[in-house]
Amino acid sequence: MNDEEHIAEGHAEDIAEEVVERRMDWALGEVLGDERAPDVVMAVMTRRAAQLVEAKQVRVTGRGGPLLNAAVLVLGLVVVAWVMFAQRGVGEAGGQDPAPDFVVAATMAELAELPTDTRAVELRDLGNDGFVALAKQCPTLERLRLRGRGPDLRSFDVLGEDGGYGELFEADLTGCSGVQDVFVAKLIQAKTMTSIAIGGTDTSAAVVQFFEMTPQLRRIDFGEAPWLTLTMVEQLLMGGKRVVVRRPDDPTFERHVAELTKRYYRQIDLPYYRPVTTLDELRALPPSVAHIELRDLGDQATLLLAGRERLRGVAYIGDAPDLSEGSMRILGEMSQLEELRIKVPKWSGNGLDHLGALVNLRKLSLLSAGAGPMAWLANLAALREARLGSPCGPDAIGALTRCRDLEVLEIPEVLAGDDELARVGEMAKLRRLRLPGEQCGPQTIAAIGRLERLESLDLSCKRSEVAGRHPMPRLRPLGKLHSLNSLTLRWTEIEPDDLLALPVSLAGLSLTWCSGLDASAGTVLRDRFPRLLTLELNEPEWLDDDALRAILAAPALEHLSITNNSNITTAVVPAIVAAKNLRHLRTWRATFLDDAAAETLRRERPDLEVTLKVW
Repeated sequence: MNDEEHIAEGHAEDIAEEVVERRMDWALGEVLGDERAPDVVMAVMTRRAAQLVEAKQVRVTGRGGPLLNAAVLVLGLVVVAWVMFAQRGVGEAGGQDPAPDFVVAATMAELAELPTDTRAVELRDLGNDGFVALAKQCPTLERLRLRGRGPDLRSFDVLGEDGGYGELFEADLTGCSGVQDVFVAKLIQAKTMTSIAIGGTDTSAAVVQFFEMTPQLRRIDFGEAPWLTLTMVEQLLMGGKRVVVRRPDDPTFERHVAELTKRYYRQIDLPYYRPVTTLDELRALPPSVAHIELRDLGDQATLLLAGRERLRGVAYIGDAPDLSEGSMRILGEMSQLEELRIKVPKWSGNGLDHLGALVNLRKLSLLSAGAGPMAWLANLAALREARLGSPCGPDAIGALTRCRDLEVLEIPEVLAGDDELARVGEMAKLRRLRLPGEQCGPQTIAAIGRLERLESLDLSCKRSEVAGRHPMPRLRPLGKLHSLNSLTLRWTEIEPDDLLALPVSLAGLSLTWCSGLDASAGTVLRDRFPRLLTLELNEPEWLDDDALRAILAAPALEHLSITNNSNITTAVVPAIVAAKNLRHLRTWRATFLDDAAAETLRRERPDLEVTLKVW
């Protein structure tokens, strides 16, 4: 052991002793009312580490290097020590190993010889007996492949919440005889299950409803499944699940699936975050869980996370006022983290600069009130997505320009001038951008027009009580964005000429409480955007019967939303019936759909989904 390790070990022991002493002092002292014992771990850790760093700064010309290293080692040793204490015997989390090869078991004798820590097994023709025996032989199994004769309803006794297969996240049942809907529905209840393949089994269309109700399931391989329809595929994609289908004799069906997958690509393949509300739930999570959502939990939960080497994503949600700088310091040491989300309204935001050490972080979402200086963002070289709820100043915008691979940026509040905000034009790889519309001047709009890869743009303004709302600079620079397919404008003032300046590639357009348009906008929306699939018109004062008839004639329109409008009459109902591509009509506080009109739509267009709200 070298000098630095001796120093670190000594300080770690001191910290442990001091924490025990402080807790003892509290226990022996007078307790008033229902006052809870404070958690002193973070405070002691942070103070001791600060003392070491301060000592290094004082002796910067002498042996400062070893002392600084000792400070880092102290934090590491203390984290490990306290995680071991907090977990109370929970096994050590394994590393992020590559997916293991499947071990084949074709006889019960081979199955009985499997090591108990085997993580991936293929059973061949072993039916119920093999399925039940495997759950007992390999209790930490993560990947399962069944071939030939499969299990049926008699195997349910090992699929309970406290039974076997508690860490299973992938099941391939391709070609298994005897596997039916009810068995699959029970199997996917495993809280860790993310992927399943059911091609060539005896399942039916009824199994899809179970897939829709299983949030942790992210990938479903249906094989050829002749009963699978495009409507089912779209529902699953909308729920964030990747769908794999093979129809060699029906290339048109495969092409439509590919088109739907492209349309919903933002929803699919997102990791499922396991929600926990207590420390006991967190301790009980299998080591294989890679994404965890902490609800109303702070520093003590962070200590438990520190021992999870496979952890890739963390989310803090709700009320966690004890989320201190110590937690940020521990998170900063988790170099494997790829996603971090903090949505804690009462959180001060202290210690965020420690997150600058997360060199592998790809997604960052800070939606809490506190933030402070944000220059540390420049250190996040791997950052792809950033969502920042606190007002962003020039330091944050400048730091984000150094994240060269940034693809998604959402900053709804900005404390910067037009020339400073215009630096977003330097983020050349942006695909998705949200900015406060009231802060976007001519320079910023021109800069956005140079983002050639931009696909989605939201320029929503803050809600305004004045009639004119927020005037928007001319949008002509946006006409150069040939990849743009989604645009959102809220509480702003635009003109009909602005619609003519937008790129014809738009597939989604939201005009929410936008003034300045007139009835001619209906014809523009029909003729200008041949690919328009989704249109939201909230409180469109300009929309009348003729304008709506023009919109309903748009060649590709599938989803239409109209709210807060009393200018339209029931005379438009025939045009709605004739809009054969329209699949969903959503209306709020729009009186043109009375009972008679609704009955006509039910009779003439049973395929049209109508959402009608009158309040």
